[in-house]
Amino acid sequence: MDRGKIVYKESNCYVPFEPKKQDEFNLKNEIRKAVGSLEVGTDEVLLASYAEGSSVGNYKYDLENILFYNIGTGAFSKIFSGFPKEAAFQMGDNLGNGKYLYKYEVIRKEVLENKFAGKNSIAEWNDVPIDTKQGQNDKPDRYYAAIRRASSKIIVDSKQDYIDTESFGIKITLIVPNSARYLRMHPASVMKPLLDGVICAFHGENEESIKAIQKRFKEQHPEKLLQGTEKLNLFGRHNYLTKSNRWNPEDDRLQLGWIILKCEGDGYKMSGSIYKL
Repeated sequence: MDRGKIVYKESNCYVPFEPKKQDEFNLKNEIRKAVGSLEVGTDEVLLASYAEGSSVGNYKYDLENILFYNIGTGAFSKIFSGFPKEAAFQMGDNLGNGKYLYKYEVIRKEVLENKFAGKNSIAEWNDVPIDTKQGQNDKPDRYYAAIRRASSKIIVDSKQDYIDTESFGIKITLIVPNSARYLRMHPASVMKPLLDGVICAFHGENEESIKAIQKRFKEQHPEKLLQGTEKLNLFGRHNYLTKSNRWNPEDDRLQLGWIILKCEGDGYKMSGSIYKL
């Protein structure tokens, strides 16, 4: 059902990263076609939500993956024009009917702002520089390292306990230089590496992650990424970088997100907040 600025798809299946069944392919193609016709205007934001209709089991999934990456980020490239470009996502309410619901809605920015208003901010950072000189393409590495290297400038609510198992929200503004204005960048395309890197930076390390960081950043002073960062351990100790070299944040606990992409100046930097839901 597509009405105006809303795409609403209720189905008997969901779209995995690699669809194998015909109904999964069909649903993916239907969503791609429908969201491609949406338009995000001035003072508007794309808000995506996903819900499952069964309380059986304890399936864990990452909202940003199931709503954007499993669908294919190219499907969202036509939605955004000019800067800033903004997209948000949230966990939907349980349907109770055994089905799966995808919803993509263009809403007024003030409606989204109200969703974050009153939430308990437990960490904030502003204009943290991102070093892109060493390549890494658009991988979590650059965002993880940016947070860790700026740990002394990140404001963390010292009265908060670690939220080892609790849900959280996050808002990030990523600023790219004017030279990147015509690159095919949009919130959905940068969302996964950005969130993976930032969330991992707010985990504490276990022994395997320490070794993996030392190996992965061996030419970039890994000791600076691992020292004095205990205050950033908001999400608990976790094997967030495995020995198989895979970033592994606990982003299945992320249930409200907002990514803003701006273009200005001559460098890469980001600001953001983490919220306890």
